[in-house]
Amino acid sequence: MKQKVAILASGTGSLFEALVKHSLTSKNFEVVLLVSDQKNSGVIEKSMNLKLKNIVIDAKSYPDKDLWSKDLIKVLIEHKVDWIFCLGFMRILDNNVVSSFKNKIINSHPALLPNFPGAQAVQDALAAGVTQTGATVHLIDEGIDTGPIILQKTVEIRPEDTKDSLHERIKEVERKLICDAMDRLSQNKFAVVNGKVEFNS
Repeated sequence: MKQKVAILASGTGSLFEALVKHSLTSKNFEVVLLVSDQKNSGVIEKSMNLKLKNIVIDAKSYPDKDLWSKDLIKVLIEHKVDWIFCLGFMRILDNNVVSSFKNKIINSHPALLPNFPGAQAVQDALAAGVTQTGATVHLIDEGIDTGPIILQKTVEIRPEDTKDSLHERIKEVERKLICDAMDRLSQNKFAVVNGKVEFNS
Protein backbone atom coordinates (compact mmCIF):
# COMPACT_ATOMS: atom_id res chain seq x y z
CA MET A 1 0.00 0.00 0.00
CA LYS A 2 1.34 3.40 -0.95
CA GLN A 3 2.11 5.93 1.76
CA LYS A 4 -0.06 9.03 1.63
CA VAL A 5 1.42 12.50 1.33
CA ALA A 6 -0.19 15.87 1.97
CA ILE A 7 1.47 19.06 0.74
CA LEU A 8 1.08 22.42 2.47
CA ALA A 9 1.77 25.37 0.17
CA SER A 10 1.06 29.08 -0.05
CA GLY A 11 2.62 30.32 -3.28
CA THR A 12 2.84 29.55 -6.98
CA GLY A 13 3.44 25.84 -6.46
CA SER A 14 6.56 25.01 -8.46
CA LEU A 15 7.87 22.68 -5.74
CA PHE A 16 4.39 21.25 -5.25
CA GLU A 17 4.11 20.47 -8.96
CA ALA A 18 7.51 18.76 -9.00
CA LEU A 19 6.66 16.42 -6.13
CA VAL A 20 3.20 15.56 -7.47
CA LYS A 21 4.58 14.70 -10.91
CA HIS A 22 7.32 12.64 -9.31
CA SER A 23 4.75 10.74 -7.28
CA LEU A 24 3.02 9.54 -10.45
CA THR A 25 5.93 7.17 -11.11
CA SER A 26 6.44 6.08 -7.49
CA LYS A 27 5.59 2.62 -6.19
CA ASN A 28 5.88 3.77 -2.58
CA PHE A 29 3.91 6.98 -2.10
CA GLU A 30 1.15 9.11 -3.53
CA VAL A 31 0.20 12.74 -3.01
CA VAL A 32 -3.43 12.77 -1.93
CA LEU A 33 -4.04 16.34 -0.83
CA LEU A 34 -2.99 19.97 -1.12
CA VAL A 35 -3.72 22.29 1.77
CA SER A 36 -3.25 26.02 1.20
CA ASP A 37 -3.65 28.81 3.73
CA GLN A 38 -4.38 31.37 0.99
CA LYS A 39 -7.49 31.10 -1.14
CA ASN A 40 -5.97 32.99 -4.08
CA SER A 41 -2.62 31.20 -4.24
CA GLY A 42 -1.37 29.96 -7.62
CA VAL A 43 -0.77 26.49 -6.24
CA ILE A 44 -4.54 25.88 -6.11
CA GLU A 45 -4.81 26.25 -9.88
CA LYS A 46 -1.89 23.84 -10.31
CA SER A 47 -3.64 21.30 -8.08
CA MET A 48 -6.79 21.51 -10.19
CA ASN A 49 -4.77 21.07 -13.40
CA LEU A 50 -3.23 17.95 -11.86
CA LYS A 51 -6.68 16.75 -10.69
CA LEU A 52 -5.52 16.66 -7.09
CA LYS A 53 -7.84 17.40 -4.19
CA ASN A 54 -7.25 20.77 -2.56
CA ILE A 55 -8.54 22.28 0.65
CA VAL A 56 -8.16 25.92 1.61
CA ILE A 57 -7.86 26.66 5.31
CA ASP A 58 -7.73 30.42 4.93
CA ALA A 59 -5.61 31.86 7.74
CA LYS A 60 -7.27 35.26 7.43
CA SER A 61 -10.70 33.84 8.26
CA TYR A 62 -9.67 32.55 11.71
CA PRO A 63 -9.74 34.68 14.86
CA ASP A 64 -6.63 32.96 16.25
CA LYS A 65 -3.92 30.51 15.27
CA ASP A 66 -5.09 27.76 17.64
CA LEU A 67 -8.37 27.32 15.79
CA TRP A 68 -6.60 27.30 12.45
CA SER A 69 -4.19 24.64 13.70
CA LYS A 70 -7.00 22.46 15.04
CA ASP A 71 -8.73 22.49 11.66
CA LEU A 72 -5.46 21.65 9.90
CA ILE A 73 -4.85 18.69 12.21
CA LYS A 74 -8.42 17.51 11.67
CA VAL A 75 -8.08 17.58 7.88
CA LEU A 76 -4.74 15.75 7.91
CA ILE A 77 -6.06 13.04 10.24
CA GLU A 78 -9.22 12.61 8.16
CA HIS A 79 -7.08 11.96 5.08
CA LYS A 80 -4.87 9.48 6.99
CA VAL A 81 -1.65 11.01 5.70
CA ASP A 82 1.71 9.42 6.44
CA TRP A 83 3.87 12.41 5.45
CA ILE A 84 3.37 16.16 5.25
CA PHE A 85 5.55 18.32 3.00
CA CYS A 86 5.72 22.09 3.53
CA LEU A 87 6.68 23.50 0.14
CA GLY A 88 6.65 27.27 0.01
CA PHE A 89 4.32 27.29 3.00
CA MET A 90 4.47 30.68 4.69
CA ARG A 91 3.01 29.85 8.09
CA ILE A 92 4.85 28.55 11.13
CA LEU A 93 3.25 25.36 12.40
CA ASP A 94 2.57 25.46 16.12
CA ASN A 95 3.60 22.80 18.63
CA ASN A 96 0.20 21.08 18.50
CA VAL A 97 0.61 20.36 14.79
CA VAL A 98 4.26 19.34 15.15
CA SER A 99 3.60 16.98 18.06
CA SER A 100 0.58 15.44 16.32
CA PHE A 101 2.80 14.40 13.38
CA LYS A 102 6.21 14.06 15.02
CA ASN A 103 9.00 13.32 12.52
CA LYS A 104 6.43 13.23 9.72
CA ILE A 105 6.53 16.90 8.62
CA ILE A 106 9.18 17.86 6.08
CA ASN A 107 10.18 21.36 5.00
CA SER A 108 12.19 22.63 2.05
CA HIS A 109 14.28 25.71 2.84
CA PRO A 110 16.29 27.84 0.35
CA ALA A 111 19.57 27.96 2.29
CA LEU A 112 22.20 25.70 3.83
CA LEU A 113 20.80 25.45 7.34
CA PRO A 114 21.68 26.34 10.03
CA ASN A 115 22.75 29.39 7.98
CA PHE A 116 20.04 31.86 7.02
CA PRO A 117 16.88 30.51 8.65
CA GLY A 118 13.58 32.35 8.29
CA ALA A 119 11.49 33.77 5.48
CA GLN A 120 14.20 35.98 3.88
CA ALA A 121 16.85 33.32 3.42
CA VAL A 122 17.79 34.15 -0.18
CA GLN A 123 17.97 37.88 0.45
CA ASP A 124 19.92 37.32 3.68
CA ALA A 125 22.53 35.22 1.88
CA LEU A 126 23.07 37.94 -0.71
CA ALA A 127 23.26 40.63 1.95
CA ALA A 128 25.88 38.63 3.87
CA GLY A 129 28.18 38.58 0.86
CA VAL A 130 28.80 34.82 0.99
CA THR A 131 29.91 32.96 -2.12
CA GLN A 132 27.58 30.03 -1.74
CA THR A 133 24.22 29.09 -0.29
CA GLY A 134 21.96 26.18 -1.16
CA ALA A 135 18.88 24.19 -0.25
CA THR A 136 17.97 22.04 2.73
CA VAL A 137 15.24 19.47 3.24
CA HIS A 138 14.65 18.87 6.93
CA LEU A 139 12.17 17.59 9.47
CA ILE A 140 10.14 20.25 11.22
CA ASP A 141 10.49 20.54 14.98
CA GLU A 142 9.28 23.15 17.47
CA GLY A 143 11.85 25.75 16.33
CA ILE A 144 12.09 27.82 13.15
CA ASP A 145 14.16 25.94 10.54
CA THR A 146 15.95 24.04 13.32
CA GLY A 147 14.79 20.47 12.65
CA PRO A 148 17.01 17.50 11.75
CA ILE A 149 18.52 17.75 8.27
CA ILE A 150 17.60 15.12 5.69
CA LEU A 151 19.41 16.37 2.56
CA GLN A 152 21.36 19.46 1.52
CA LYS A 153 22.97 20.72 -1.66
CA THR A 154 25.14 23.76 -2.34
CA VAL A 155 24.33 26.50 -4.86
CA GLU A 156 27.07 28.94 -5.86
CA ILE A 157 26.28 32.66 -5.71
CA ARG A 158 27.33 34.53 -8.85
CA PRO A 159 28.51 38.16 -8.79
CA GLU A 160 25.60 39.24 -11.00
CA ASP A 161 22.94 37.42 -8.96
CA THR A 162 19.77 39.16 -7.85
CA LYS A 163 17.37 37.75 -5.31
CA ASP A 164 15.16 36.41 -8.12
CA SER A 165 17.93 34.85 -10.21
CA LEU A 166 19.50 33.15 -7.19
CA HIS A 167 16.15 31.92 -5.92
CA GLU A 168 15.34 30.37 -9.30
CA ARG A 169 18.57 28.34 -9.24
CA ILE A 170 17.92 27.29 -5.66
CA LYS A 171 14.41 26.14 -6.58
CA GLU A 172 15.86 23.93 -9.33
CA VAL A 173 17.90 22.19 -6.64
CA GLU A 174 14.96 22.08 -4.22
CA ARG A 175 12.75 20.32 -6.76
CA LYS A 176 15.22 17.45 -7.01
CA LEU A 177 15.97 17.33 -3.29
CA ILE A 178 12.33 17.01 -2.22
CA CYS A 179 11.79 14.12 -4.63
CA ASP A 180 14.96 12.39 -3.45
CA ALA A 181 13.94 12.91 0.18
CA MET A 182 10.49 11.46 -0.37
CA ASP A 183 11.94 8.41 -2.09
CA ARG A 184 14.30 7.78 0.81
CA LEU A 185 11.73 8.43 3.52
CA SER A 186 9.18 6.13 1.94
CA GLN A 187 11.65 3.26 1.52
CA ASN A 188 13.77 3.39 4.67
CA LYS A 189 13.49 3.67 8.40
CA PHE A 190 15.59 6.42 9.94
CA ALA A 191 16.94 7.74 13.21
CA VAL A 192 17.83 11.27 14.24
CA VAL A 193 21.51 11.41 15.25
CA ASN A 194 23.28 14.64 16.24
CA GLY A 195 20.67 16.80 14.54
CA LYS A 196 20.66 14.88 11.26
CA VAL A 197 18.55 12.12 9.78
CA GLU A 198 20.42 8.87 9.30
CA PHE A 199 18.80 6.15 7.20
CA ASN A 200 19.18 2.48 7.94
CA SER A 201 21.40 0.83 5.38
